[in-house]
Amino acid sequence: MKLVEIMGSIKILKSVTDLDIEIKDIKYNSQNVEKGDIFVDINRNYTYINEAIKKGAQCIVCDIIHDTAIPFILVEDSRKALALMSKNYFGRPDERLVITGVTGTNGKTSVSTFLRHILGEKAGLIGTNGNFIKDKIYTAKNTTPQSYEGYRLLKEMADSGCTHCVMEVSSHGLALDRVYGISFDAAVFTNLTGDHIDFHGSFENYKNAKTMLARASHINIVNADDDNFDHIKNAVKYSIKDKNTDFYGENIRFSHNSTSYDIVVKGERYAVKISSVGIFTVYNSLAAIASAVMLGIDIDEAVKRLENAKTPLGRCEYVPTDNPFDIMIDFAHTPDGMEKVLYMMKSIAKGKVITVFGCGGDRDKGKRPLMGSIAAKYSDKIIITSDNPRSEKPLGIICDIMEGIRESDADACVIPDRKDAIFYAMKMAEKDDIVLLLGKGHEKYIEKNGIKTYFDERDVVAHYK
Repeated sequence: MKLVEIMGSIKILKSVTDLDIEIKDIKYNSQNVEKGDIFVDINRNYTYINEAIKKGAQCIVCDIIHDTAIPFILVEDSRKALALMSKNYFGRPDERLVITGVTGTNGKTSVSTFLRHILGEKAGLIGTNGNFIKDKIYTAKNTTPQSYEGYRLLKEMADSGCTHCVMEVSSHGLALDRVYGISFDAAVFTNLTGDHIDFHGSFENYKNAKTMLARASHINIVNADDDNFDHIKNAVKYSIKDKNTDFYGENIRFSHNSTSYDIVVKGERYAVKISSVGIFTVYNSLAAIASAVMLGIDIDEAVKRLENAKTPLGRCEYVPTDNPFDIMIDFAHTPDGMEKVLYMMKSIAKGKVITVFGCGGDRDKGKRPLMGSIAAKYSDKIIITSDNPRSEKPLGIICDIMEGIRESDADACVIPDRKDAIFYAMKMAEKDDIVLLLGKGHEKYIEKNGIKTYFDERDVVAHYK
């Protein structure tokens, strides 16, 4: 494709190259550059630019001039330029699909999975648990991929006959312009609590990043029970507290492996049953149904299809065993997510709630004692262990968690090795207890000092003797 076509309508501040040249591909990682590519400098790093030129890049797209001797195109924002260049390069695939973005602190994966199930086989999905296109599954490096990979996935979806795409949109994805240029047909806002403050700097910045999705969407569907979304105007609302919302859930009932409730829409009542447990399941399924209806799916059909939906991997996931107690795995890794799942487990447990959890390293240290305090409030027994320590020492993270437990009379112990911690929990569990494994969810690794080691809690449970 010619460079002039790739640049499209992007505002060029200065150009020192021939726009009529043929470009082989677009690269933003200098290590991947091949002869004939164009390199987009999203990191403002001359070392990467120099490497890209040595590897054969024909031109550099940048928002800061590093060397006037190198062929370059100066733009206002290189991340936005990468997104629009990728959109043009892949033939504007977002315009061939009905795209729904799902954002919020918790619930993105569940809402996206439920909505894709309702929409059927012609819906693709981009998210934490993987990128799904028909019968293909691609591993996801990030919840929301870089714009180049995102547009490439959208092209494959459209080319394979997909009509819809459901996309988890993270705050990082929004702040770093990974979804820039996409016109979303609908956007779902699940909830907002403190998370990723280490990246955004403040809760307000985090909130503002999430809100960017509303400005890119034609229809906004919001959780009316979270006042962080009150500023989103003309939104479609769902709730379990306000009967005057567009989609209202009531008569909520739980069993150990399912949730039932009634959804009221325009005065009509529909019975919902889904094989997932928790008040968050009500919210997530309400959001999915509301989204499907706003996209043109009949509500009777949406409710019917949802009944057969599988619980997303690692989201209040029941792990079948021959033991007389239940084992649940959940990705909850924030204070809000943890409190919701623990409150629910405590309310349905016939026996004790035994909680195994840790906190990730190099992330939001302030939430560690809060999560310890929440575990102490709802658990009968707490086993504090490792999660993804990354570059931190596991015992240092555990000490931070213990700060929230010390003032309580909670029955807590420390077992740094996560496998040993799970085995210990299962050994002490009795009939009707619930062993709750929090934090890893869908993840199948433990990350320490830059190395990811295979670790699937389902395998650990299966090998317990």
